Amino acid sequence: MYGIWKLSEAGELTGLSGIEPGRLLTFKPYGLGGVGRLGGESTAALYTGGLDIKYGLRPNLIAHVTVNTDFADTDVDQQQFNLTPYRIFFPGKRRFFLENSDVFQFQTWYQDSIFFSRQIGIDPETGQEVPIDAGAKLAGKLGGFELGLMDVKTRARGPNPYANYAVARVKRPLLGNSYLGFMYVDKQSGSTEEPFNRAGGLDGKFVLFKNLTLSGYYVKTRSPHLHGKD
Repeated sequence: MYGIWKLSEAGELTGLSGIEPGRLLTFKPYGLGGVGRLGGESTAALYTGGLDIKYGLRPNLIAHVTVNTDFADTDVDQQQFNLTPYRIFFPGKRRFFLENSDVFQFQTWYQDSIFFSRQIGIDPETGQEVPIDAGAKLAGKLGGFELGLMDVKTRARGPNPYANYAVARVKRPLLGNSYLGFMYVDKQSGSTEEPFNRAGGLDGKFVLFKNLTLSGYYVKTRSPHLHGKD
């Protein structure tokens, strides 16, 4: 008698036909309700809700739509003590941004990156949540290309004005592990001091003779009130 690890003793399953993968379709609605009272004010009802939809357009191409996103199921960051003058890097953990996140990776050196999803929906100074009104993402493979499109809108809260983030990523795999890619990031904001910030670039990796790799990238950014230093 053998356990499941003895694959050499496994049987052969026959007689199956007409088996096809199903089309991915997932709905995840949520609702929150309650009452609140502050000081001598009257009691007020508190309520909110949202929806996540994931749909497989093709086996390798997934569309994801989110409305009034709730990140209550996101893992808590591990507490760190920073004794340096530099900011601590915390990885993104929100599921909407993590799924198919490898499509949006841009070939850079060190920790440089023209797109970091954690900057969406979080106050850069206090780390507090900035609510996301709606977002949509399309990621996967289509016609020999790796494709990633994302658009997310955050609402105004406190010192943070509304903002809209758009990201486009296209990669063309070549022989072996080589590829050529393009990426464009556009942030539109209600801030009068920084109404927009844009970045675009090309990257590539070429594997030669199996043991030699050549890689590089070129990035150009554009910000208001900044000339010649972008």
